[in-house]
Amino acid sequence: MKYKEINRIPVEDLNDIRNDDGENDSNAIRTILKHYLVELNQILALNKKPLLKLNDITIDLDDEIDNHHSNIMSVKISCGVFRFQLEEQFNNCGILVSTRTWVAYTNIGIGTFLHAIKEDIACVNGYSFMMYTDSISNSDTLLKPNTKIMESIGTKRIFKGYNTRSGNFIAIWMKDLTSYYNKRQDKENKIKNKNLETLTELPF
Repeated sequence: MKYKEINRIPVEDLNDIRNDDGENDSNAIRTILKHYLVELNQILALNKKPLLKLNDITIDLDDEIDNHHSNIMSVKISCGVFRFQLEEQFNNCGILVSTRTWVAYTNIGIGTFLHAIKEDIACVNGYSFMMYTDSISNSDTLLKPNTKIMESIGTKRIFKGYNTRSGNFIAIWMKDLTSYYNKRQDKENKIKNKNLETLTELPF
């Protein structure tokens, strides 16, 4: 599945579940997961894989991170199909870092699909940027699957270097969520206004 084909939650609906009280809220995360679970199960069914239920997904919020500051996001979301963690960047409250992502089935679109979930969780918790790190190929012509995903979802590679500990080349990717969701909001508003204009022109 391509990133642009994912049935995203409207920005207006995300604003309704936005976490404005400064507390980490598993209910908002569960609402987001419930929306995407429908489409995720369609992917699994097409590939003859077991389907997921909402209760199959564990949401592990660390409410005592950094001297009990509960407004700092630290969450691990896991099930038999995928797993990932989201951590607030140390000393920067505007960046949410995606780490330790794993999928049980590759090459069927789950990895791409997870980015929509991660971004919406970041959005409703007020983060402005999403950051990813990844091992990459040193060749710009021979791209790893994860690199292709990063480029397809609108992230920018802000760093590339050699990791002497692993012998791999690594990259740091960043996505401007504020800009992304503002553009989506504008697009959704235009569609909504156009639909309203069409309705007023219909004869009754």
